[in-house]
Amino acid sequence: KNPKAYNQFIRYLQQNKGACDEALGPQHWLKKLGTLTFTRPLAPIQIRFWEWNWAALMKVRRGVPLEPKETVGFLPWPRETGKSSHVEWACIAEGALLKTGYVIYLCAKQSQAIDHVVAIRDRIESEHVAELYPWMGKPRLGQHGNKFGWGQEFLMTQGGWAIRPVGADVAMRGGKSTNIRPTLIVPDDYDELGDSPHVVEHKEHMLTRAILPMGNMS
Repeated sequence: KNPKAYNQFIRYLQQNKGACDEALGPQHWLKKLGTLTFTRPLAPIQIRFWEWNWAALMKVRRGVPLEPKETVGFLPWPRETGKSSHVEWACIAEGALLKTGYVIYLCAKQSQAIDHVVAIRDRIESEHVAELYPWMGKPRLGQHGNKFGWGQEFLMTQGGWAIRPVGADVAMRGGKSTNIRPTLIVPDDYDELGDSPHVVEHKEHMLTRAILPMGNMS
């Protein structure tokens, strides 16, 4: 009945292909984008995590400040519950829904952190992320047309979202990248069975004095 409004709505859907799937909530969104990952219904603990994470992302997108309880998530999940897969998809969700951001993926070893970043890159390339969010499917190009960060050590999309692996076993050289501060910090498999008191102290100092202070509290 309103051709002008209808045409505006159609243009909006064309420019925001994931809008309809986002409106149906995180469970539908995950299964639509991650058909190779989410082959079974989500467990209650997974649903609770995504409801919390999704609500926070929606608030950030609307420009609404987060409450302290919305800025920190703790996942004491047992093994075989897909914790790392869900956290990797939470990183992707930030880039897809917010178009921007800078993730620090922190593990006990640099090699572990790199594995997670590679897994995220593979998910973006092999699943349906780029179909609905084209800014996630291409690497950012440098001044001379060279790829700027689409590898193991650093992943940066054309839209500006980036993720960097960091291991507690290596020295971190600078937390900032492309003039932005980390918007999401993910400690995953940070401690290891058999860590000595000295190693535990080192990891604690690195996390609390070097990594967390880099976060963008705004």
